[in-house]
Amino acid sequence: QVLRETAYAAGHYAEALAELRAAKERSARRARGARRSYEAAHLNRLTADWTVTGTGAREASAAADEQVVIGLVHHLLKREPLKAREHFDKALQIWQSLGDRPGEAESLNNIARVYESSGERERALDYYKRSLQPWVDARDRYGEAWTLFNMGRVYSFLKDSTKALDHFQRALKLWQDLGDHSREAATLNGIGDTYFSINDYQNALSTYRRARAQWQAAGDLNGERSTLYAISRTYAVLQDKTKEEEYKQLADALSLKIQQIRPTPEAQAKSDKVRLAE
Repeated sequence: QVLRETAYAAGHYAEALAELRAAKERSARRARGARRSYEAAHLNRLTADWTVTGTGAREASAAADEQVVIGLVHHLLKREPLKAREHFDKALQIWQSLGDRPGEAESLNNIARVYESSGERERALDYYKRSLQPWVDARDRYGEAWTLFNMGRVYSFLKDSTKALDHFQRALKLWQDLGDHSREAATLNGIGDTYFSINDYQNALSTYRRARAQWQAAGDLNGERSTLYAISRTYAVLQDKTKEEEYKQLADALSLKIQQIRPTPEAQAKSDKVRLAE
């Protein structure tokens, strides 16, 4: 109820929903991991110990999830980074005490994102780096790919193009293996932007074109539009007015299409309330 009221007051429905759904998905993955741990314990004739430990673990896991949700409220909705970090750190301590590697990695990522949004990017990198091994240990390739992607973004902002490209490429390989077109496209955009920042415009263009193809495969009009504008911008730097205008018109046409299919503010508000109540 507190989360729902805070979300309404802040008006950040879509952002909050995306984060909470992601947290729910990660919790489900942890639950599957717990079942695997139970099976391992059973095979080692430790079922009795697991039953006792498992009950406490479930309670602790629920407490950690609660800290994550409260942290998200402070981070995304109230914009209170210190309180957000406090709750994420509490979750981190619980996951570490349970030996829950995905939960540990998730909490480290959450703390990193708070630092990043506060402009403390070097601190953010430290936490992203710490989260990589837990993702690998948990064999969570989505978590590993997201962390590599986030590190690529931070390195790109810090003007370290070599490390940015390295981390983006590592993330890209994972997204391709996972068959995730949207995240592959977003990573290709990051690579294209990095090439653009170092004046390597031809590589930027070829990468943006690959990103556009993946946005199309995912059916993501907003992503495709963003990439079309990036291509237009690149041609503008190359002083190719014809191509610049061609891709700008394509992007403008997509903007019109998106506007036509976008729900009215009233319909969107109603949909948001329904989804927040789920």
